[in-house]
Amino acid sequence: MSYCQQTNEGIKTLQAEFELALLKSELLSPLNFGYFHKYSWSTSGRTDKGVHAAAQVCSAKIQMLPDQTMDDVREVINQHLPPEFRVLDVVKTTGSFCAKTGRSRVRYQYMIPSFFFYDRTKLIKLLQEVAPKEGRDRHMGEPLNETEISKIQEQMKNYRVTPEQLESLQTALRQYEGTHSFHNFTKGVSAQDPSSMRYILSFNVEEPMVFANGMEWIPTQVLGQSFLLHQIRKMISVGMDSVRLGLPNMVSAALEKDCKIVTNLAPAQGLFMEMSFYDTYNEVKVPTADVEKLDWGIEGTPVNDRWKKFRNDVIMDHVVKDEEKCGNFIQYLYNHEFYFDRTDNYESLGTNLKTEGEDDQKEESPS
Repeated sequence: MSYCQQTNEGIKTLQAEFELALLKSELLSPLNFGYFHKYSWSTSGRTDKGVHAAAQVCSAKIQMLPDQTMDDVREVINQHLPPEFRVLDVVKTTGSFCAKTGRSRVRYQYMIPSFFFYDRTKLIKLLQEVAPKEGRDRHMGEPLNETEISKIQEQMKNYRVTPEQLESLQTALRQYEGTHSFHNFTKGVSAQDPSSMRYILSFNVEEPMVFANGMEWIPTQVLGQSFLLHQIRKMISVGMDSVRLGLPNMVSAALEKDCKIVTNLAPAQGLFMEMSFYDTYNEVKVPTADVEKLDWGIEGTPVNDRWKKFRNDVIMDHVVKDEEKCGNFIQYLYNHEFYFDRTDNYESLGTNLKTEGEDDQKEESPS
């Protein structure tokens, strides 16, 4: 399990770090080093660049000493891993087990800073005052500098989400539950493509949390069988717009097969893989073999305590500090308000997408 999995060349990756740690721990033969298929390496899933993982399950065939326990293996691997990569548990499985194909469900968490629901009229005014779009060579990508981000953060960081906004957010996200076509929430997939159909078991809004720097964040958790590229970040973006624009049916409209819109990507920095589940393996394979269940969600167990501590103290703390340093969510809001063409991208939803300065009587025609 790790806090960051990246695939960029020249950047540390989960797989490379683990393989090297296995070699240094003498759990992997030097003859197999670099040949992942020889020791059946697999991971429960891949994540986008910038997306973290608190429950990345890896499977591999390792060589153990006769007197080594699973706790011994966990400790020796961690001795050779950087602090942001931690093995939280080691469990014996069946010989044919594969972390990727054996997974039944996966739960992701997306952390939303409460200032996303700052009054939109006041937000646009603030953004224009601090970083006016006109008069400078601004373009979508890096429109704000460090000073501008700091000024905007100072005005917004103490905002607290209201109970009504939380209820509206929960109502919006619950519309994703069930089986739907998510062609509008990925790229290169049409509504006619069977792969667009995904099953979401639940999408819940958790209690807001205030961190040491005084900023409030809203954890959300989505549980599903599998997800398309960028799906969760686009689901979050549309869900947030549903609240910010006062459009309660926006999500359900975007899920209609005859609807085709462009959806924005919420920042990757708020998303992490929170837990992987192996229900079928536990029900079918475990009873017939001398192995333990793969279940890290049992409250009060040592592994669950280690997982929670790593999730809260490392991953969530990193998300908060990264925003304070880099302002990824501030950048997103600026781009989203000034560069994302909401009228063109959402017009087929048949909703009133009135923005600052538009005629109060203007409405989009129903599709």
